[in-house]
Amino acid sequence: MKIYKGLAITAMLLVGTFQSAYAIPTFDTMATQANNAGGSININSFNHTAISNDSIWENLGGAKVKFKAEISGYNNSMGYANEDGTGAVLVLDEGDTGWHTLDGAPDPFTFYLNTHQGNEWYSRNSLNADGLDHLLAFQKKDGSDSYILFWDDQNGGGDRDYNDFVARVNFVKPVPEPGTLALLGLGLIGVRIIRKKANA
Repeated sequence: MKIYKGLAITAMLLVGTFQSAYAIPTFDTMATQANNAGGSININSFNHTAISNDSIWENLGGAKVKFKAEISGYNNSMGYANEDGTGAVLVLDEGDTGWHTLDGAPDPFTFYLNTHQGNEWYSRNSLNADGLDHLLAFQKKDGSDSYILFWDDQNGGGDRDYNDFVARVNFVKPVPEPGTLALLGLGLIGVRIIRKKANA
């Protein structure tokens, strides 16, 4: 029995070590890295917790995107695709200056990153070959439809540094996926049932 406990503890320590080696950096760390590369991000203007529903997006009209920085990785390009991943259109390359329009984006759409090395990543995790999350999105603190997007471009989790392509996007809004809406609906039904029982 002691042997099994020892093996279990060793396995837990190894898993903990592996996870900490690939811990997701904080917003401050990512934004500071981007700024050191010329990103010009006002760190105090953005929430420091990534939004949870960054898979599917709505174009609010006049949507636009701007390249901010690239710390490491491939020569990436960013754009949009249909929510099922088809019809991908690249809009923005690393090093581009100025704002680029997303007016042609379908409604709703998923953000798209092409590494030009055989890897294509989407904001919708289920479309990614490795099934992993390659995008972190942070909303502006004033609640406006403005976000900073941090991409990780490596397959299978890579280094999870989310500094391989940083972009600012305006006039878009995340849309809850049907699965999220279903869970919310079930939660509301559960609350209603509990209230009925409490009032009975």
